Amino acid sequence: MNKKQKLQFLIDQQQLAINELRSSMEDFKADADMDEDDTKDPEDFSQQTVAKEAEMRLRQQLLRAENDLALLERFATESFNTVQAGALIETETYWFLAGISLGGYESKKTDIHCVSVGSPAYEAILGKKVGDSFTLGNNQYLIKDIV
Repeated sequence: MNKKQKLQFLIDQQQLAINELRSSMEDFKADADMDEDDTKDPEDFSQQTVAKEAEMRLRQQLLRAENDLALLERFATESFNTVQAGALIETETYWFLAGISLGGYESKKTDIHCVSVGSPAYEAILGKKVGDSFTLGNNQYLIKDIV
């Protein structure tokens, strides 16, 4: 599987997450939009407040997810010789995507671990080249390829 396929897998997964966030946000928005003239129960007003707060949190998550999707799409058009944000790193056991935090995904028996900028893991891999090694936790990885 090449870089474009791996990143397309991540893009597809991110788009699914965005769709789920939008759906959940719409559900909470509907709960928050009750007609206050028809509602007399104070508990209903409390539930409306909770729904509005949940919608706002989901809106923030959606914005982050959409920004991450834009980064993934940009990364798909770039290539690298050293590890930096956007580089896809192949090791003997895992693939690492530098510069974004999406969690880990398994793609056709290939684990892809995303490493956010500013994390200790990112600092450990930044600037490395093919043939270099790095340590994360108790594990050492040899860089086989950077794309």
